[in-house]
Amino acid sequence: MFPLPQSFDRENYMGLNAVKAGGGLPFIDLWNKKYGLALASLGDKPSDIYLPVKVENGSISAGIKEIIKNQTISPGDSLVTIQSAIIVHQNDFYDPLRIYSALMKPFLPEFQKPVKYAYQPEWCTWGYSQDFKPEEIPGRLQRLKDLGIASVILDDGWSVNHGDWTPDPVKFPNGDDDFKKLINKIHDSGLKVWIWWVPGYADSASSMAVRHPDWLIQNKDGKIHSSFGLCPAWQPVQEYFEELVKKFVTDYKLDGFKLDFREINSAPPCYNPAHHHTNPYESFYSTPVLFKNIYETAVKFNPEILIEYCACGIPPTIFHLPWTNLAVTSDPDISQITSRIKMYKALRGGDFPVLEEYCGVLAGPVYQLTIGTGGVPGTFSTQLDSLNEKWLRIYQKYPLSKGEYLNLYDIAFDYPEAHVIKMDNRFFYAFYTHPWSQLGPQQRIFRFTTEFDHNVVNPSEQEFPRESFAGVVELRGLEKDRKYNVVDYADNKAMGIINGDKPTLQVAFDDYLLLEVVPVE
Repeated sequence: MFPLPQSFDRENYMGLNAVKAGGGLPFIDLWNKKYGLALASLGDKPSDIYLPVKVENGSISAGIKEIIKNQTISPGDSLVTIQSAIIVHQNDFYDPLRIYSALMKPFLPEFQKPVKYAYQPEWCTWGYSQDFKPEEIPGRLQRLKDLGIASVILDDGWSVNHGDWTPDPVKFPNGDDDFKKLINKIHDSGLKVWIWWVPGYADSASSMAVRHPDWLIQNKDGKIHSSFGLCPAWQPVQEYFEELVKKFVTDYKLDGFKLDFREINSAPPCYNPAHHHTNPYESFYSTPVLFKNIYETAVKFNPEILIEYCACGIPPTIFHLPWTNLAVTSDPDISQITSRIKMYKALRGGDFPVLEEYCGVLAGPVYQLTIGTGGVPGTFSTQLDSLNEKWLRIYQKYPLSKGEYLNLYDIAFDYPEAHVIKMDNRFFYAFYTHPWSQLGPQQRIFRFTTEFDHNVVNPSEQEFPRESFAGVVELRGLEKDRKYNVVDYADNKAMGIINGDKPTLQVAFDDYLLLEVVPVE
């Protein structure tokens, strides 16, 4: 989400592009203070289309472009294009995304409901990058439990190669036996265990790529596609992933998967002659089948399996969402955290859990942005310090991700930016200034002077700009004939009593204000 500049031109291709990113939501929305117009493609599988947006000479053009390939229309024939929708609305993208989600229901399987621990904080080993040491983790488990963390993710670095998905022999000399010992230690502490992996792709140096070149997606010229994608339409690939998931769940006894990398959003067309495709785009259309097989195989052996879907900085593919039960903001800069959470709430429901993994890692009010908008705080911070402790305690007391997001403010035009969550008969308001706007293009800096600082005893915390607000905020959604008690729940500070027929409050704050509003009986 961003303001359109005076000059802008983007094709918004929905397939896999040259830098191995693609997919997403075939949906664009343009709005101002008065009204908005959204365009969306509807269907039961990914479409090889463009949603171009252009700003030129003071006007904006947008559309859906479909490239018709190798099709001859004879007399009497007809050409059927993709189904599409035009959604006219007021305020921001939330309402048209909800309408889009409803319009897609006839085409998609039912979205999966989240498991209980999807609403609980997690900690992952990515704070050590790929260099985590298995022997260091058991000593952290009690601290994680004390902080209210429910799960440990063994992130990138546990396996020997992307694509082989066998334990790294340097970290786990006895292979599966050592890996399972670590998982068992974590389980014995009362915590869940997930692992990170990349379905559908392999490193070029992996034994998978060497052993099964016939499984890989090929270009028209017969060369292996640069993504080293395993063709999801090829039955041996589907069977391999079913067996892999079965091993993960029944042998490793895992509780969840973190499916990661932007490549998993899509697949290029496959010209591998061994696959006998009637249409090279069968690979592109079949990525949802891969997600379906992963989910259905996993729940067969563990009905409470958690599947997190992270597309590494880009929006998810709508056709994969039915086979996941935890959303994630997916590596945003700090300015995008609240809009990503709001996007998922619109698509999946106002009480759907959306994880933010950079709490306590990025500089700035990341915990505050996450908790106040109904997200789930997670962290890969190796400094489990007082900042993490304070906000995880607040989340334990106010697990707003379980509440209902109410769309009462325009995220682009209401300032301070505002969000409201309803739980039982209580309302929780979050107001934010935008201190990150002072950073210019660089809106994602880490808390400490080195990226994760896991080897620094006394790390030096990075300065982050502040932005103050003093004035009146409006608490929308209250009943007019009631009085409400207002408390700043972050600082446990009484803010007074207001009337529902005049729901305004004079405030002054830096960066954020988090309010609990309870009816006076």
